[in-house]
Amino acid sequence: DQIQFLLGKLYYEHGRFEKAVGILSSLYAQEKEDFLVAKLLALSYYKTANYTHALVIFDKNQHSTDQEFLYYYGQTCEKKSLFDKAINIYSQIKEGKYLSLAKKRILLINAGMKLATVDGIEDPYLRNLIKTSPGSADYPNAGAIVLLDDYQLKILSDGTAVQTTHFMVKILNERGKHYGEVELGYDSTYETIEIDYARTIEPEGKVVSVGDRHIRDVSRYLGYPLYSNARVRIVSMPEVTWGAIIEYKAKKYINKLINGENFSFQYGIQGY
Repeated sequence: DQIQFLLGKLYYEHGRFEKAVGILSSLYAQEKEDFLVAKLLALSYYKTANYTHALVIFDKNQHSTDQEFLYYYGQTCEKKSLFDKAINIYSQIKEGKYLSLAKKRILLINAGMKLATVDGIEDPYLRNLIKTSPGSADYPNAGAIVLLDDYQLKILSDGTAVQTTHFMVKILNERGKHYGEVELGYDSTYETIEIDYARTIEPEGKVVSVGDRHIRDVSRYLGYPLYSNARVRIVSMPEVTWGAIIEYKAKKYINKLINGENFSFQYGIQGY
């Protein structure tokens, strides 16, 4: 076992993280209580962008005082959009070279999250909708409740159009958490996407706004260059948990109608 660990460590130190994972994961299955094995495997998972597996190990060893371990624990939480948890973990780093790094991460997270509360929402209709929203006791069989689904399509005289979507949903349990990944599809040849705002309202009323780090733009069909114009703007909503409310408002600008003068749209009723 010692030889396997040293081999895994050697692979890790030389940047061959996939190899390290292969060896250390087998060793970890036999020795889950060995912190050195757990730490190296968690770091290897992090380096290979397997943040879900890394987080499982970090959580199991959450009481560790190892400064490097804590720093990458916080980094993993950030990758999973668990920003409050990341701040709490970074705050446990007290010394060494990771202390200054942790302090910087805390400052950057707080600067990007723009923390506010429900009472600060200016629109009285939205504020009331959030405060009076039903919960799991009212709908025990539901995974989520759609509170608002407003869709508008404005056709302009110059042959262009603007589609506005305003959506709000309350997460009741694990089955509803898929709403935390918002996908906005568009054709980059004739369309552009603009996100007015996106935010998560936590159960206790804290509002966490989406920043650039939560948004990515990807091809809908990776590996198929013929369809490179089909793209998706993905918003990974922060702090998604049971009882949280997700809200976003976005516009799609369409600079060319079908045949220059026709248009079509679909509005789903039972797609939730």
